[in-house]
Amino acid sequence: MKYFSEFIATFLMVLFGTGICVLNDVYSLHLNEIVIAVYWALVFTVMILLFGRFSGAHMNPVVTLVLALDGKIEAKCVVPYILCQFAGGVLASVLWKLLMPYGTNYGATLPLKGVAAASVIEFLLSLSLIAVVLITCGQKRIIGAGAIFVTITINVLAGMNISGASMDPARSIGPALVSGNMRTFWIDLIMPMAGGLAAVSLVRLTRKLSRKSVEFKNPA
Repeated sequence: MKYFSEFIATFLMVLFGTGICVLNDVYSLHLNEIVIAVYWALVFTVMILLFGRFSGAHMNPVVTLVLALDGKIEAKCVVPYILCQFAGGVLASVLWKLLMPYGTNYGATLPLKGVAAASVIEFLLSLSLIAVVLITCGQKRIIGAGAIFVTITINVLAGMNISGASMDPARSIGPALVSGNMRTFWIDLIMPMAGGLAAVSLVRLTRKLSRKSVEFKNPA
């Protein structure tokens, strides 16, 4: 059940998320960047609230990996989760390709300001997102969803015109495949992973320092 839930959550996230990009391209809607950022964040948040109880609604291989490293999910779940995420993302983009065969790049996340700038911004955006996920994990779902909503909104606004603000290989692989833009997909794969691993290290260090501070204030 949890794997199917993860597949459906990712499928719907990419379907509706990139859908606004597809329609914006095809029908020249000229949507405001703030509207697109808030919409993306809202789609992601709704998926968390709908599917979080079943699979956690990671919808992102980086989230799955760091939660496993942080001991929040079993290691044996990592590969099936990631396969379901990629499958859901690809299927959503294939569906958009069938519905709208021309006039759009299907929401592909591209290095609009060069590879170096895109790589740096993807690392930083992913670091911030994963840090928020780790910090809010275990709290009430509405709190985590709210924090992620705010983070994604800010991050999409910050990175939209630099890297496309992927932060998620499962969100980007489908559009890259159907639009023929796989050449720079490595940025959306490697840099979010690097940012996620950095976030794990940073959060662990923060926890360690916090524990030491408590021990110092309250010696045995």
